[in-house]
Order: sequence, then structure tokens, then C-alpha cells
Amino acid sequence: MLIGAIEAGGTKFRCAVAISSGEIMKSVIIKTTTIEETMQKVVNFFLPFHIEDLGVGCFGPISLDKKNKKYGTILDTPKEKWKHYDIYNYLKEKLNCNVHINTDVVASAFGEYYFGFNSKFKNILYFTVGTGVGVGVIYNGTVLQGNHHTEMGHITIKRGENDNHLSSCEFHDDCLEGLASGNSLDLRYNLPYDELEKREDILRQEANYLAQGIYAYTLAFAPDKVIIGGGVSHQKKLIPLIREEFKKINNGYFKYPLLEDINNFIIEPKLKDDSGLYGAIALAVKKL
Repeated sequence: MLIGAIEAGGTKFRCAVAISSGEIMKSVIIKTTTIEETMQKVVNFFLPFHIEDLGVGCFGPISLDKKNKKYGTILDTPKEKWKHYDIYNYLKEKLNCNVHINTDVVASAFGEYYFGFNSKFKNILYFTVGTGVGVGVIYNGTVLQGNHHTEMGHITIKRGENDNHLSSCEFHDDCLEGLASGNSLDLRYNLPYDELEKREDILRQEANYLAQGIYAYTLAFAPDKVIIGGGVSHQKKLIPLIREEFKKINNGYFKYPLLEDINNFIIEPKLKDDSGLYGAIALAVKKL
């Protein structure tokens, strides 16, 4: 049986046809333009394969309450053209298949759990630090979700003493996304990637902000692994600095055995930049 997978992003849609083992048979990247043009290209890619199940990891926010008639609809996204678009029912009707949808960060978390670690670790936190900050949680081997998906990128954190820059979040002055996202770094410093890499003072503050969020969610969920992905995480010095800041914040309090080897606790994605696509495959395999 062939499975379809979509990693739907603001700049591109990555689509793949795979088998349940995760082996990808064919894939394509489609530039995100208008809804009509993008979605028609997506449908045209999948139609010849007659897939039965399609997993979708999509930018959000998305309605994920299955009792709500708007289930699978993209809600008040910053991507104006895609606001209130019912991506779930469009794909279900056009491809005549079962659609299993969640947010892009949850798909990444589930991809790391199911394919990256072969379900070995049952509790995983996945942070994506890119344009925004998102967090996906795998708890006891399944996706953690209430009557809507979480918004853990908007947790309140403590600003650095000398940090007087504006937050990039229009709703919060002191949230993780507003102070630590890629948008925030651009707003604050407007430095190219190679110049940012040389500024350890900036990276140290970035690491502290992310470590605050990681620490709060480590206390809440006691994960086996904390995985940090997204474009900002490609800064080579960042994850080692996050580990240092995390240890400072913990200050010896939480004597969690896995923290003794912090280099294997706070880590890069095993699937690199493919976590989301493999997560979409996993959503379809497990019919979540």
C-alpha cells in the first residue's frame, strides 16, 4: 500500500509517496504560491499513485478538534492568502483518501519518534526555531494534544537585563517566540548568517532564552530527548550554548538521570531537515 505525505510550509510544499517502512518512492518540492496553483500541483502529483492514506504536517494554526466542523482548516495564519483554508477536506475529496493532519512541528516530533529513534524513546520534545518558535510533544508514545494543538512557543520567559529590543510577537512582549525566533533575531540585529555566527554575545542570549523554554517543558514532561530543529538551530555554536545555559538554570535541582549526559539529551534532529516529511509519513502509517 502506498502512503502519501505532505510537509506544508509557507515557502514550499514537500510531497512524497512512500511505503509503510518509510522508504520514499517518489518526491517533489512545490513552491508555495496561490492556494489554487499550489494545491492543484499537489493533487496532480499524488493522483497517479491512488494512495489510501495521506499524512499532512501543516503550518498553523489549524483546527484539530474533530468535533468541530472546521477540523483541518488553517485558521488565523500570518500567511494571509491561506487564512481559513480547508486544506483537510480539499485533499480528502480530490484524492479520495484518508487524511491525517497535524501541525508541522508535531509532525517533526512524531517523525523523530517513529522513524528517527524507531519508537525507542517514548517521550520527546521537538523545538523548531525558525521564522517562529514551535514545540511538539510526544508523550508516552503518542501525540500530546488537548481540544486544540498547543502554542508552547508563546510561553513567557525572563528577558536579559540589558535586552531592551522590541519583541517580534505582536501579542506578547516577553514570549519565547517574540524574543528567540528567527524573525526576532532579524528584527533585533539584522545580521547575515555568517556574521551572527561570530557574535557569541547574541548567541548566548538566544541560547538562554531557548534554555528557559526547554527547562520549563522538561520540568513539565520529563522527556527522554529534547530535539532542536529549524533554521536558527543550524548555527553550530547554538546547541552547545543551550546545554550550558540549561545547566545554569537547573542549578543542580532536577536530578533526572538523563541529564547526566546532556550532550545526548539536548540534541539535533536525527532526520536533519527531513523530520517533518517523515513525520507526515508516520502520521499516515499510524493513522493519527
